[in-house]
Amino acid sequence: MSRLFAFFILLSCLAVAASAQISNIGINPLLLERGARPLSMGGAFVAMSNDVYAQIYNPAGLLKAKGLAVSAFGPNGIGVAQAYPIPVGGTFGVGVFTSQYSALPISGGTANANGNIVSLSYGSKLLDRGFSFGLTGRGVIRQSLETSTGFDQVGQGWDLDAGFLWQGADWWTLGVSGLNLLPKSAAFGGVLDWDVGEDEGFPSLFRVGAVIKRPGQPVLYAGEIDLSSGKSSRLRLGVELPLNQVTWLRFGYTGSNVTYGLGFKMQDFTLDVGMSHEPVKEQSICVFSATYAPLVLSGQKDSRPIIIERMIEELSIKNNLVTIEENLVITGKVKPGLSVLLDGQPLSLANDGSFYSVVPLKTGDNFVSLEMRYQEEKKTFGYKIVRKTGN
Repeated sequence: MSRLFAFFILLSCLAVAASAQISNIGINPLLLERGARPLSMGGAFVAMSNDVYAQIYNPAGLLKAKGLAVSAFGPNGIGVAQAYPIPVGGTFGVGVFTSQYSALPISGGTANANGNIVSLSYGSKLLDRGFSFGLTGRGVIRQSLETSTGFDQVGQGWDLDAGFLWQGADWWTLGVSGLNLLPKSAAFGGVLDWDVGEDEGFPSLFRVGAVIKRPGQPVLYAGEIDLSSGKSSRLRLGVELPLNQVTWLRFGYTGSNVTYGLGFKMQDFTLDVGMSHEPVKEQSICVFSATYAPLVLSGQKDSRPIIIERMIEELSIKNNLVTIEENLVITGKVKPGLSVLLDGQPLSLANDGSFYSVVPLKTGDNFVSLEMRYQEEKKTFGYKIVRKTGN
């Protein structure tokens, strides 16, 4: 664990800011902002990453993701991304994105910049203490820069991202990620290799944030600070409020700009729309994304107990717990369609699938049963709780 953090810090210290042609007009070729859900929340997604766009914001969040998504970033780019859990553990992510900018002001004229980007990611558990870790390799297959002065360039290159997530409790999660970690002096990667002119390193970016949820409440609050090479820090804030089991309302703040949007879920499909801020041209744009995330992806074994376990997003109770408390507080969160019974009695679920219950404990051994039901299938989880006296 300590070695991984040391490796992350070493890469962060070595990362070098770029100060060349495309960077000077405000474009970081490998810095993508996609997905209507994160963008509607001001981009405060480093600790909240739990869908296919985790490969952009924090690859550690891929562990909670699956499905296929398409997105549109106003007129400035489109993308396709997929997250695929594998049987041995962890989740792979892959994405293909484009970026297009025209009539950007430069000294003596204007410039057009177009890029084609691919990414390959992996997220996995790190120990059994709520930690997860992820890596993303992202490359520019072709980046063009055309100027009205007649100096045109074409380049390519790749770099490395890394991220951590720590869910310390049911109600809070911390996240940190570093983008473009390879230094310009690296033997391979870390450089945008132009066909003419001087090569340039990719500007690095570091994100640190948290997401919190009050126990028993469905609202999520996210906050993040972005530290970018050669630029001032940026504060991002976001809120996600479930209106019911199929609709979400979102608000965000980034810099001095307010963002907002809506999300709609229809069985295996999710549609997200919103208004966000485009930082290169400093303008508001409409963003859109659609995600297909069935409970079982093509090629995976349709095993109902596995499905039920994957529908459990949060669960506080642990087996063989020893306590001196008179009551046991049980909290959790499940996906739509799953019902929960505590010792045979149905629990009331909030709009976001969360639940809360208090179980009295007697001195000595106590046994608690949680039954999860989905359609015609069910699975029972048994827990032994030992209450000791305070003496």
